[in-house]
Amino acid sequence: MQIVTKKLSSPLLVFGHVPMFFYILHLYVIHLLAIAVAYIFRQPVEWLWHGSFWMNNTPEGYGHGPLIYLRDVGS
Repeated sequence: MQIVTKKLSSPLLVFGHVPMFFYILHLYVIHLLAIAVAYIFRQPVEWLWHGSFWMNNTPEGYGHGPLIYLRDVGS
């Protein structure tokens, strides 16, 4: 009985571990993309190397302003 249970649960474990890996990976990818965009638009970048928005205060002048959101609403 234990062999049958192991054979049935093995695919479920694989399909459970793979999405978790990609979920955690996408957090790091998005953070690195935020750093790259900050470099491109000449925004302050140093604070991004030490954590995220929840761990640090956003420096003065960081971001693109409300017009970027209005552009998205209009389309």
